[in-house]
Amino acid sequence: MTRGLLGCGGRGRRAPAGLGKGIKEAARETESGGVRGACRERSEDGFTLIELGVALLIVGILVALAFPTYRGFVAMTRDKEMQADLVAAFHVQGLVLLEQGAFTGDEAVLRAAEPSLQYSAAGAPGAVTVVTRDPATAGVCLFGQSLSGRWFAVHYSAFGVLHYGEAAPEACTAGLVAGWSRESW
Repeated sequence: MTRGLLGCGGRGRRAPAGLGKGIKEAARETESGGVRGACRERSEDGFTLIELGVALLIVGILVALAFPTYRGFVAMTRDKEMQADLVAAFHVQGLVLLEQGAFTGDEAVLRAAEPSLQYSAAGAPGAVTVVTRDPATAGVCLFGQSLSGRWFAVHYSAFGVLHYGEAAPEACTAGLVAGWSRESW
């Protein structure tokens, strides 16, 4: 009796010997290549579309999970970069205070002291904005917007007290600085 085997590609082959026999006999034929050997003509090179689709689905899920984390790390790196620039600008203001006896907002003087920092009176992202002379503490406020969009600020008083905060540029007053931290951002 001949019958097509769908498991062998539906090519109308004869059923292999041993399909009507007992389980032990069929297992022996399978081991010797009997039942399995009948379907071996099919090429086993490459991947099927289903296998490729599953692989692409897994990669897509991994990317979907990893991308928000990656963006968070990029934003955090940009924030830390601005914080480091503000600390460097605070050190420059300390040098200017020692040399000239007062803080300055003059970009030319600040660039001469530290050329690697960018200063902007308009508060451009990635640049430090200097607002000088807090009358109550004879200090200076330094503001900077990171490339991720967050604002950071440092207040440095002539008495050597530092305050760290998150604020956009505005008048440097004791009221503004009152809620800022003395330790870090």
